[in-house]
Amino acid sequence: MKKLLILLALTLTLAGITGVGLPTEDPVDLEASTLADDVATEDVVTRRVYEGPAPNFWGTNASPDGRYVTQTDWTTGDLAVLDLLTGQQRRLTGKKDDGWVESYAYSEAAKFSPEGDRIAYVWYTEPGTYELRVVGADGTGPHTVLRAAMDAESQWIEWWPDLHGWSPDGRHLLATLWYAPSATTGTASKGEISLISAEDGSLEVLHTTHEDRDNRFASISRDGRFLAYDELASEGADPTDDVDVFVRPLSGGRPVRVVKGPSTDLVIGWTAEGDLLFYSNRELTEGVWRVGMTNGRAAGEPELLKGDLWGIQRVGLAGASLIYGIPTATPKVQVASIDMDRAGSLGPLTPIEPTLRRSRFPQWSPDGQKLLYWVSERQRMGQAVHRLMLRSLAGGETQDLTPTVIDAPARRPLWSPDSRKILLNGSRDGQEGRWAYDLENGTVETFPRPREMGIEFDIRGSRRALSHDWANLYYTGRDPADGITKLVRREIASGRERILTTFPGRDILSYPRAVEGLTPSFDDRHVALAMNEEDSPFTNAYVVISTADGHETRLWEQPFDPDRKYAFCSFAAQWTRDSKALLIQWPDAAATRDALSATPCQVYQVPLSGAEPVALGRLPENTFWDLHPDGRRLAVTTSRSRGEFWILETDR
Repeated sequence: MKKLLILLALTLTLAGITGVGLPTEDPVDLEASTLADDVATEDVVTRRVYEGPAPNFWGTNASPDGRYVTQTDWTTGDLAVLDLLTGQQRRLTGKKDDGWVESYAYSEAAKFSPEGDRIAYVWYTEPGTYELRVVGADGTGPHTVLRAAMDAESQWIEWWPDLHGWSPDGRHLLATLWYAPSATTGTASKGEISLISAEDGSLEVLHTTHEDRDNRFASISRDGRFLAYDELASEGADPTDDVDVFVRPLSGGRPVRVVKGPSTDLVIGWTAEGDLLFYSNRELTEGVWRVGMTNGRAAGEPELLKGDLWGIQRVGLAGASLIYGIPTATPKVQVASIDMDRAGSLGPLTPIEPTLRRSRFPQWSPDGQKLLYWVSERQRMGQAVHRLMLRSLAGGETQDLTPTVIDAPARRPLWSPDSRKILLNGSRDGQEGRWAYDLENGTVETFPRPREMGIEFDIRGSRRALSHDWANLYYTGRDPADGITKLVRREIASGRERILTTFPGRDILSYPRAVEGLTPSFDDRHVALAMNEEDSPFTNAYVVISTADGHETRLWEQPFDPDRKYAFCSFAAQWTRDSKALLIQWPDAAATRDALSATPCQVYQVPLSGAEPVALGRLPENTFWDLHPDGRRLAVTTSRSRGEFWILETDR
């Protein structure tokens, strides 16, 4: 379920913006911003109004005066508002500083009301369901509008929402409720664009769709008469090439296609004059377009307002202005030298890719001669184009290995022991699976997936890892008989499974999870894992489990201090090649609730023998890493993200 992926933002988002009160002065003149960079094209002006660390773009919305945008404060999970003029942020919901200790509930999308005095938002609850809520812009008067039920037997939720906004009179919310397919009734998955009362949660379904597509937007005209939404032009159409805009009367009636391709056309919203703005990749550019409307129909051809706005993030309209976001710094693969025998030896990080490309998930080949990683070369209407790259250490050449036979998302690839194959998650001929891809001859073989495992566990949210020889799979699952998380070893060839250990009192859907970062040793005699105690929102112990008898050794343990501000350091440990020591990342002991340092994660070598750990150096937050077989180099992905908010103003 795509919404659950938002939890990953806890490990992908930098924090540290302090909170201030929501000012009540007159609407801000954004021209006064010291960051303002005007770019004028005829009657269109674009202006940068904010630049800072890792703002949220998905699901955000601007206040009617354009000064504030909704955010999620990932230090606690609270709903927040960001002041574009001062760069300061204020939380509106009540989790506060102990947010992740209190619960793993968090805010997702949020939208200002037409008057700016209330905010509707999506709330993911601790039981694992969704709610639509409303709160005052000053944080007062919170209440739940609509709550999704959860099936007690299957543990699947009734629906999950995409929140689009409000009706112009402020009495209703506009949202798409997504329903999963039902095996018992034979119904397919569907999404219902619905008008939901902001007071009692009663709803009216306006439009039903069965397509599976991200970046869906819908908007009600400012006179309250019409609904605009974007949808695939035809069944099975490519969402990066063929999405059209439809309009229908809010009171009912047939939809009219008002913008059509071949292009991807995505709704932005309605202007005060009744025109419709949309984002499109038509005419060899990506930009903002406007189409005049009369009585729910297009009054002429669309006109381009501003082109060359590649991959922008739509935030919404504020008065006569469009506010949009631009990511400016993205994760990159970098390499550093390291001496495992010398404290403080971790050298400086050196990028291996051009600065404009996003690169992730580096993996050294077992023979130590090559480095495999993903790059995201560009964005097409919000869709990343991923390429699998292989870099030779001998000559420095980089080769594109992206398999044409597998639609593989950019997830961590795994090498075979002989450095000839890689394991990818993806789809082939419409079938989802895990695929062993031979780099020499291009052949593809299927590989067992967790859902094919023998023990009848609930494996949603499970952690899994393949041994380095691809002979054994380790995974966690929730036993429905007792609700307890268990660690299982499966022999790939025979299919035999054995429970290695259990984690009493914790179920697989809890957060923080009992287990993170499963990592088998190279000799496959041990599995390292990170653990969370129930009262800790962060990893506070590293445990090594014997694969022979399940014996547990607590290799590293630190108490959770609620007065500290913890950095988000990688859960996954790294084994040395001789399987005698672990490399772990641990938050800098000097970190406080003040802003974290640029490199708050200390790297320790922790011997299995019980000898004293060695501090080797420091890394930034959210660093994915892989240790070279010779133990002298680290390949890492750092995720120091930054972004900007811009406004686009038009005069008619």
